[in-house]
Amino acid sequence: TEWPDNIKTLTLHSETAIYPNPTTGSFTIVKNGKLQRVVVTNMAGQVITIKNVDKTTSLNIDLSDKAKGIYAVQCQYSEGTVTRKITLQ
Repeated sequence: TEWPDNIKTLTLHSETAIYPNPTTGSFTIVKNGKLQRVVVTNMAGQVITIKNVDKTTSLNIDLSDKAKGIYAVQCQYSEGTVTRKITLQ
């Protein structure tokens, strides 16, 4: 387990929600207004998709054409990056 090194990182962690998890295809990221980009990678570190984020409060990402497994979802904020895992079933 990685521990946040400052309060801003802890706040970003608590304000980043990804659902449903596990998913059968698409998932939604609910964010605060400072999210700039989302990078989804597989467990080998290969980039699956990159989404630049506008000012909406949520972002939908569709992985239904990808292989089942675990993916890392990197939410890149101006203050730092929050990484969550999503399971594609």
